[in-house]
Amino acid sequence: MTGESVAQFLENAPQPVHKRNGRIKAEINMVRIGDAEFLTSPGELLPDIGFQIRQAMSGQLRAIVSLANGELGYLVPDFDFREDGYEERTGPGREAAEIVRQTALELTATSPDR
Repeated sequence: MTGESVAQFLENAPQPVHKRNGRIKAEINMVRIGDAEFLTSPGELLPDIGFQIRQAMSGQLRAIVSLANGELGYLVPDFDFREDGYEERTGPGREAAEIVRQTALELTATSPDR
């Protein structure tokens, strides 16, 4: 985790945060209700990743619910990551977006319509 704002918040979080080797545990969920498919993200996905995930979803209505089950800040993809950027300072770091993207794509592959 490299985002200074997120690191400061986690030091004084209202609930205990379990860190291991500089990483924290977060949840991502996929919910299907009729023809609607929802994916939750513990941070705010930047458009490139969000569009890729929505494309992989199979519901007629596809929605990503950001800042669900956590508030990790901005999830900036590696190719767009700038060390001095606002989003980068208020997010969990360079690797987080790829971890969320990969996990989300694995979840979309389990959809019953696939």
